[in-house]
Amino acid sequence: MQKTIFHRLNSVLWVLIVTLVVVLAIYVSVGRLLVSSLGSYKALILTELNYRVPFTIEAQRVSGEWQSFTPFIVLEGLSLSLPDGDQPPLTLSGGRVGVDVLDSLRTGTLQMTRLDLDGLALRGELTEEGRLRIRGFDGQGEIGEWLREFVLNVEFVALRHNTLHLTLPGGQQRNLDLSLRLQRDGSRRHLEAGLVSSAGARIDVLAEGVGNPFTPKLFNGDLYLRIGTGDLGAVREILANRLPGIWADGSLDMEVWMSSDRGKSALQVRMDATDLLVSGGEGSWEVPLQRLSLAAELVESKDRWTLFASDLEMEQDGVLLQLPRLQLDVWGQALRVRATEVPLEPVSTMVTGTEAAPPALVKVFEQLQPRGILGSLQLSLGDFGRPAEDWEVEARFRELSVISWRGAPGVTSGSGYAQVFPGRGQVLLDSRDFSMDFPAIYDLPLRYRDFRGTIDIDWDEESLRLSSDLIRAEGEEGTAHALFALDAPLVKDNIGLQMDLLVGLQNSHPVHRVKYVPKVLNETLRNWLTDSIGEGTVDQGAFLWRGALKRGAGDLRTVQLAFNVTDTEVNYHPRWPPVSVKQGIILIDDSDVSVWANRAQLYQSEIEQLSVEAWLEPDAQVMLAVDAAMRGPAADGLEILNGSPIDDIVSGAFQDWSLEGGLEVDLQLEMNLSNKATPPGIEVATRWQDVAMHIQPGNLPVGNISGDFSYSSTGGFSSAGLAGQIWRKPLTVQVSHPGLTPGKAYDPRTVATEVWVATRVDMADVIQWLNLDMLAFATGDAEASVGVRIDPGRPPTLLVASDLQGISLDLPIPWRKAAAEPRQFSLAMPLGAEDLPLRIKLGEDLALNLDLREGQLFSGALGIGGDPAALEQGVLRITGEAPLVQGDEWTA
Repeated sequence: MQKTIFHRLNSVLWVLIVTLVVVLAIYVSVGRLLVSSLGSYKALILTELNYRVPFTIEAQRVSGEWQSFTPFIVLEGLSLSLPDGDQPPLTLSGGRVGVDVLDSLRTGTLQMTRLDLDGLALRGELTEEGRLRIRGFDGQGEIGEWLREFVLNVEFVALRHNTLHLTLPGGQQRNLDLSLRLQRDGSRRHLEAGLVSSAGARIDVLAEGVGNPFTPKLFNGDLYLRIGTGDLGAVREILANRLPGIWADGSLDMEVWMSSDRGKSALQVRMDATDLLVSGGEGSWEVPLQRLSLAAELVESKDRWTLFASDLEMEQDGVLLQLPRLQLDVWGQALRVRATEVPLEPVSTMVTGTEAAPPALVKVFEQLQPRGILGSLQLSLGDFGRPAEDWEVEARFRELSVISWRGAPGVTSGSGYAQVFPGRGQVLLDSRDFSMDFPAIYDLPLRYRDFRGTIDIDWDEESLRLSSDLIRAEGEEGTAHALFALDAPLVKDNIGLQMDLLVGLQNSHPVHRVKYVPKVLNETLRNWLTDSIGEGTVDQGAFLWRGALKRGAGDLRTVQLAFNVTDTEVNYHPRWPPVSVKQGIILIDDSDVSVWANRAQLYQSEIEQLSVEAWLEPDAQVMLAVDAAMRGPAADGLEILNGSPIDDIVSGAFQDWSLEGGLEVDLQLEMNLSNKATPPGIEVATRWQDVAMHIQPGNLPVGNISGDFSYSSTGGFSSAGLAGQIWRKPLTVQVSHPGLTPGKAYDPRTVATEVWVATRVDMADVIQWLNLDMLAFATGDAEASVGVRIDPGRPPTLLVASDLQGISLDLPIPWRKAAAEPRQFSLAMPLGAEDLPLRIKLGEDLALNLDLREGQLFSGALGIGGDPAALEQGVLRITGEAPLVQGDEWTA
C-alpha cells in the first residue's frame, strides 16, 4: 500500500513529541539537580540579586526549590539595607524569588518572575502635609523607578504577615498589618491586599486591570475597596492635615468601586456610618448624628466631575431625613448641586436642633417653620472665588407651609416653582387647597381651592421686597384677583414691615365679606358688619391694605373694603326693619363704614336714597347714622313705626291700627352701637297722600288723610297741613305735647303726646260707632275734636270734646238741651285696656262711667252733680242730687 504525505507527517510529529518530552524531562531533572546545590552559591546569588535591585540584600541561608517548570531561590533570615546608611535594615523572616529561565538565558542575566516575602517589617512616616513616606521607598529616584519597572514586569508578588510601623505627625505610633498578592498574566494584572490597623480599622482591596497602571491613558481596570472601622477618630489622626475642614467620630462601613477606562475614571461608594459626631476644624462646632448612609457614584466626563448619590439617609435625635437622589457637578470653578424629594420638616428640625448651624439660618427656620417637599432643588455656583456674586437656586415645591413672619403672610399647601439669583428672584405659584395666614389682619387663614400667580423678589443691603403680578384665586366666595407687595427692612426702622394687598371679587355672596374684614377694625364695628349684611349678591368687591403690619401702627396704614351689591339685605340695627338693597355700594375706609344705595326696598316701599354710615368716635364709641328717603304704601310706614324704637315711645298705641294709601318718608337716625343705654337720635318726616286710617281698638275710621306728620327725638311729634275725613266729614289733625313749654327739652319718657282731629260729628255716626243705642236721646251734629292721648307707660286713650252746639239732648228736665244751646261734652275711652271705664261728661251736671267689653255693657255709674260711684258688675248705679227730677220722663 502506498504511504501518503499525511502518514509521513504523522511519523514526524510523533518523533517531535517524544523528543520534546525527553527534553522537558531532562530540563526538569537538571533543574532539580541544580537548585538542590544552590546553597553553595550563596555569595554569588546574593551578588547577582544585589546587582539587580537598588538596595542590598543579605540572607542567613540560601536554598532552592523547583515547582512545576520554575526554579525558586529561597532566602531565609533576610534583611534589606537601604542606600541611606542612616536607616536600619528592613528585616524579613524569609523570601522566595522565582527565576525566568528562558529570559535569563536569553539576556545572560538573572530575570525574576515571582517574589514572595514573609514577615516584612516596614517603617513609615506621615508628614504634616499628609504624605505617607515609607523609609527607602518614597517613590522617588532610583528606587522609585525600579519599583515601577518591577511592578510592570513581575508575574507574581506575595507579601504575607507584613507590618508597617507608622509614625503620625503628633508622634503617635500605629501598627498596620499588611498582606498583598499581585499576579500578572501578560498585560492583565490582579491585586488582592489587606490592611489592618492596631486601632481597629480594616481596609481590603481587590483590583484587576489591563495595561500600564502608571499611565492612565494606557490602562483599563477596576478596583474594589472595603473600609471598616469602629473609630473614625483614629482615621482622622492618620489623615492629619489633609482633612477637608470637617470630620466625624464614630463607626464607618464603606465600600468603594472604582473603574478607569483609558483615562476616564468612575467611582462608586456605599457608606453606612453610625454614632457620628461631625465637627468643624479645631472643634469650632459639632453635630451629632445617629446614622448616615448613602450610595454614590463619581463619574468623569471631559472636564467635568459628577457625583451621583442615592438613598441618602440621615438620622438625628429620632428625626430621619431621606433624600432619594443627589447630584454634584464640578467643572472648572463652577459647582452645581441637585436633589429631589427634599422634605423640609426634618431639615428644619435638624437645623434648629443643631448648635453648630449659623444663627441666622437657625432664626429663619425657627421663625418660618417650613414644611413640605422640594420636588427638585438645584444650587449653582458659577465661580468658587466669588460665591456671593455668582449663584443661583431653583426649586420646585409642593405642600409647602411656612408660618407668618413679623406680620408677613404664612402659607399652607403651596405648590410651584422658585428661582433666586443674587439680589432678585421669582416664585410661580400654582396651588390647590391653598391658604394664606395674615395673623396681624385676620383671625382665620384665607383659604382657596385654587391659587395661581407670580411673585417677584428683590433685595439689597437695606430691604427685601416682594411684588406680584395679577393673582387668580378661587374660593368659596368665587373667583378673586389680587395684587400683593411686601417691603421688609433689613435694617431697623420705625415702621417695620409694610404690605400692599388688593383683592377683587366678582359675583359673590355677601356672607363671604367677613372673610376680608380685618380684625384691626373695632370689634363692635366688625360685629355690626357681620350682622348687618345678609343675603344677596356681590357684583364686585375689593379689599385694600396699604401700610405697616406691626401692632399699634394704625396711623401708618389704611384699610379699605368696597362691595357693589344687588338684592342684598342690610339689617343696620336690630330694632329697625332691614332694607333690601337692589343696587348699592358698601364701603369701609379704616374705621368708617358707608352703605349707599340709589335703589332699595323696605317692605313694598321703594327707597330712592339710602345712606348708612358707621364710624369710630375719638372715645372709641362706634356710631351709626342712617339717612333714607322712601315712597310707598302707608301700611309700610305704620309697620316701620311699630317695628322701631318709636313704638316704645307711644307704648304700642299703633300696633292694631291700619293704613291704606300712599306715604313718603324721610328717615334720619343716629345711634351709639357701643353704648346701648344712649338713646338714639331719630328724625322722621312723613307726607301722607290720601291715606285711609282705621284706629283699633276703637274701630274709628279716618279717610282721605293728606299732609305732613313728623317725629323728632329732640322735639317730639308734629304735623303740618294734615287733613282728612271722618264719617264723610272733613277734618284737620293737630299733634301736641301738653305740658311741654317752650325751652323745655322733650323727653319721651315723661312727656305725653296728643293727636287731635277737628271735625263736625253727627250723633248718629257716634251712636253707630260706639254701638250704644242708649245715646239715642242725642240727635243732630256739632263741631267736635277727636283725639288720642298717649301717656308714657300707659295705654292710649281716645278723647272726644265738643260744645254740642247743633245737637239736641232729649233728656229729662233739667238736663234737656236744645240744638242751639251750647253745652260742654267730653268722652274718654281707653284703647286696649279692658279694666278702664268709658267716661262721659256732660257739662257740670252729669258724669257717666261705663264698663264696656266687646260691645256689651257690664256695669255703669251715673253721677248727678258730682262724680259717679264706683262700678259694680251687673249694676247701673245713679248717685247725686238735682233740684228737680221729672220721674215720668225717666221711665217714658
